[in-house]
Amino acid sequence: MKDPQFLTAVALYAVLAFAAWRTLDREFLWVTWIILAVFALKTLLVVLRRGQD
Repeated sequence: MKDPQFLTAVALYAVLAFAAWRTLDREFLWVTWIILAVFALKTLLVVLRRGQD
């Protein structure tokens, strides 16, 4: 989990989530957060799978 690319991706997801929180209305905010969560989860799964190889 100390992969620099993974940490960068998670940091960018956090920045996007914060930007969405500051700029979007409630309805679009939740949709955006769900999409970002799915991407973050997929990123985590790829990193974990890569570690098993």
